Order: sequence, then C-alpha cells, then structure tokens
Amino acid sequence: MKMGCFSIFFIFPVLLSACVISRGGGFAPHNNIDFVSVKKLSELDGVYRGISDESVGHSGGKIWEGIGKIIWPHDRTLHTNIARVEIRAQGEDKLLVKAFDYKGLERKQQVFVKCHDFDFTGGRIKFRRGNLVLQDHEDPLIGPDVTTVEMGIDKNRNGKVIITFSGTGVFMIVPAAINQTTELRFQRIVE
Repeated sequence: MKMGCFSIFFIFPVLLSACVISRGGGFAPHNNIDFVSVKKLSELDGVYRGISDESVGHSGGKIWEGIGKIIWPHDRTLHTNIARVEIRAQGEDKLLVKAFDYKGLERKQQVFVKCHDFDFTGGRIKFRRGNLVLQDHEDPLIGPDVTTVEMGIDKNRNGKVIITFSGTGVFMIVPAAINQTTELRFQRIVE
C-alpha cells in the first residue's frame, strides 16, 4: 500500500511538469487584411473559392483550408472537394449557402438561421462549437475544447475566417492546454 501511494505522488508531479501549453501561434494569409464591419447579411452575398489562400504560421508551416470543412464540420464529404460556395441572404435573418464541386454540381444546400445556427454581431457571423471529447481523427488531443468561428468579409470584399481553438486534455500521455488562432482568406469569385 505504501508503495502505491508513493508511486502516485511521484508520477503526478512528473505529469504536471510535462504539461504542454501553446498560446498564440496559428496561421494567417500573406497580406492579411482586417474584417470590414457590415450592417446587413446581404453584404456577404457572393460566390467564394472553396479553398483558402495559403496561410503561413510563425514557424513557416503552411496550410490551405476548405470552406466546406468550416461550414459543415461533420460532413466529411464536403471537406476537400468543394470548388466554390455561394452565399445569399434571405431576408434579415437567414443565409442560403450552396456548395458546388469541381464539375459544377451542387453538393449541398442549407439555410442557416440567425440566433439558431449563428450569431451576427460586429458585422461578422459567429459559430461556437465545442466537444467534451475531441473525436476528429485529425487531432490527437483528447479532452474538452471550444472552437469559435468568425466569418465575414475583409476590406477587399474577400471572405475572411478566423478560427480560435482552445482545448485542454491529453496529447498522447502528456497533459496539454492549447490556444490557437488561424486566419483564412477565401477569394470572392462573383458578387
């Protein structure tokens, strides 16, 4: 019994000392431009490329992200094969979003409703998603997380997305706390 207590008291501080904390970090596109504040959902109307411009991290790593993965995170069929997304306001509180593949075929259509599916504050659409346990096979962290997604347009009228991820849990066997912000730009193709 004494040996078991000793093991717990020895292992616990070792695990705590091994905590990994990542703050800041993240990625941003070249020539990153700020959001422009819009007053109406109709100002977001347009057709946008399905893949973001290249975003570069502090260490030089690069990412490209699919807009289908951001809008429909649980539908993996839309994560990589969406060429363009069309967004049209329907009144003051709804957005019709259509996704098209590289052959021009419509792959998905959905109406998002303000205060039900998203918030619209500060001229941006805001989604908040969270999990008790991460189940995305692309992410090795196991534990609770919160992801905030803000979508809008930048000063050049291109689509702009900021994804803020905060999570705690276990990475492999090491306790970890992560806070990361990624900024993405999706080129506007048509008004």
